Amino acid sequence: MQGLDLRKHLDGHEAENIDYIVKEISVRLDRTILRVAIHPVGLDSPAKEVISLLGDESIDVRIVGIIGMGGIGKTTLAKENGERIIGGG
Repeated sequence: MQGLDLRKHLDGHEAENIDYIVKEISVRLDRTILRVAIHPVGLDSPAKEVISLLGDESIDVRIVGIIGMGGIGKTTLAKENGERIIGGG
């Protein structure tokens, strides 16, 4: 990040540097909530399946690939699952 002088904030430990950078970026990011249609048709079952693939909640980072032809709802499914994970619903 341009203009961020880590020497002013940290004592040189890499993990602390990373934590500080992540916090700074999080503050600067626009946290726009991605909305899905009010009544999406046929989304509940695939959304639940993706959540189940994510598995153990004690793991901090999890990745599930959503692949397929254009226009079949991959982005909508990803947005819905993001809302369910972040919103707890």
